[in-house]
Amino acid sequence: MTSQTTAPATAHLRTISAVDVDRRLRSGAEMALLDPREVKAYAAGHPVLAVSVPLRDFEDRVVELVPRRTTPTVVYDDGTGVAAEAAGILADLGYTDVAVLAGGLTGWSEAGLHLVDGVGVVSKALGEFVADRQHTPKIDVDDLAELRRNGSDFVLVDTRPADEFARESIPGGLHAPGAELLYRIHDLVPSPTTFVVVNCAGRTRGIIGAQALRNAGLPNPVAALENGTAAWQVAGYEIAVGRTALVPPPSPRGLQRARAAAARVAERFEVSFIGPAELDQFRREADERTLFLFDVRHPDEFEKAHLRGARSVPGGQLVQARDDFVGTLGARVVLVDGPDAVRATITASWLLQMGLDDVAVYAEDLRPEETEIGRPAPAALPADGSYEVVSAADLSRRLADGDLLVLDIGSSRHYADARVPGARWVDREHLAEVVDGPAGSYPVVVTSDDGRAARHAVARLSRRTNRPLAVLDGGTAGWTAAGFPVEVDGGEWLSPPEDEWVTYRTVDERRTWLEGYTAWAEGVADRLAADGSVRFRTFER
Repeated sequence: MTSQTTAPATAHLRTISAVDVDRRLRSGAEMALLDPREVKAYAAGHPVLAVSVPLRDFEDRVVELVPRRTTPTVVYDDGTGVAAEAAGILADLGYTDVAVLAGGLTGWSEAGLHLVDGVGVVSKALGEFVADRQHTPKIDVDDLAELRRNGSDFVLVDTRPADEFARESIPGGLHAPGAELLYRIHDLVPSPTTFVVVNCAGRTRGIIGAQALRNAGLPNPVAALENGTAAWQVAGYEIAVGRTALVPPPSPRGLQRARAAAARVAERFEVSFIGPAELDQFRREADERTLFLFDVRHPDEFEKAHLRGARSVPGGQLVQARDDFVGTLGARVVLVDGPDAVRATITASWLLQMGLDDVAVYAEDLRPEETEIGRPAPAALPADGSYEVVSAADLSRRLADGDLLVLDIGSSRHYADARVPGARWVDREHLAEVVDGPAGSYPVVVTSDDGRAARHAVARLSRRTNRPLAVLDGGTAGWTAAGFPVEVDGGEWLSPPEDEWVTYRTVDERRTWLEGYTAWAEGVADRLAADGSVRFRTFER
């Protein structure tokens, strides 16, 4: 299917030149540069500081990535027209300073500016930069297997989030994701001679975790597992699935050691701390200066009690995928932790090394009037537009009657695994093309993973089509929860599924990916240095 814009004519949209965008990006002033294409297109080439916000869930993501609606915001594409649609969404959401990049990516390249490939490029480049500059030790999977066979005194710690750890892990590995590693490690290594091996799925988080322990002065020998669980599986070693146990919180002695380690990190990396008065001031100024308030503790702790307005973003993920959470360049970032400040301090140290200038730690006891529990409610869904919301039971009856087109615009992986029977998959970029195509005049029901993306898409689309439109209440998850059967084989793809950067299903496919990824990662720091828009900071001892 050829790509076509789903937006109105672009003549009224304000444009900005690539040179002007680049100049502002390098000035340190607040700005958001957003790429609304699917992730495969983004990964094929984008400006270094551009943030991927695919059109399929643009509304929900952009309000978190760019919370201040007066932020200068630029969107672009590669000629498909999705930038115009994204600009329209931003206008609907109340953003007042929106422009489209003149000439798109072609204009960027013609101005002599760099494009990079991959996702999470800045975070991954930081890992490679640190490994090269600080000589982070590494160990390969065969040497790790030998340690296991010999019963050597070592501990293997997996620093990925819970869902990744549960999906696959190395047998015997312990789970301490991201910033939890420095917080929880000390009780695992009562002897300073115990060898600590840190792993992730590939490279970056293992490198960052191992180097974090070294930066904090852990006396033990430490190494990152080279290429992580990917290399372990490719080498033919056993993989465990379904494990969920987290390393326990530190004992009083372990916490004392963690605090001392964090203090060393704070001193070396010049970490700033603020109190209630400064935070109150930042909040008062949030209409003029963007404030990101991230609670970097484990999500379970966040749900029990957290600071009003904070967002749960565990520290390791914030470092690994900064542009999944921070869409406004030049913004203030405040990291919230408990009074011990261990996790926020180590996270801040990495953000500072990444080149962020305005990062501070808020490590105070929660004031009762500032405390919330649970997870924040999602933003309200759109009420405008001419469309129907149908229940799973109603959809089941209509499917039995026939003459109904069901379109799924959710995750292609979720669609492949289980879908509403007869549903066809299409990305949001091509949704209008399908709805206005020659498929008849009978009603269209749109679904997505939980229904939110579908509701946003249909609310806008209903203004531009006479076709009867409906949204499945609760999406495919609601259908499944109601007990209706799902289809697991086949499926019909009305546009290419390009919403995942990495796809492999066999060990051979993973081996091919790992070879390519390793070559890419080893050169990514040099590519960023050539661009010059990101400058990593070094803090010599």
